[in-house]
Amino acid sequence: MDVEWRVLVKTVQPTSNADAVARHAGEVAGVPVRYVAAVSLQWHGLGLACGDETRCAEALRRLRADKTYFETVERDERRRALSSSI
Repeated sequence: MDVEWRVLVKTVQPTSNADAVARHAGEVAGVPVRYVAAVSLQWHGLGLACGDETRCAEALRRLRADKTYFETVERDERRRALSSSI
């Protein structure tokens, strides 16, 4: 089963470079990352293609540990609530 978790990341520095944000997130998370949307120059929506819940949880933990590039990393609970109600 292919599992994708949506996350919101706040970068330490403002950026409009979607490719750089997704590339860095993928390197840190250790899973493929898809750029979804910019909320602002610091908040970005990403999709983590993890494969299963355990790998997603580990990828999220690794992203949260990277304080040099990401100030905040949150699971997109809005998206999660929408998909579970469908």
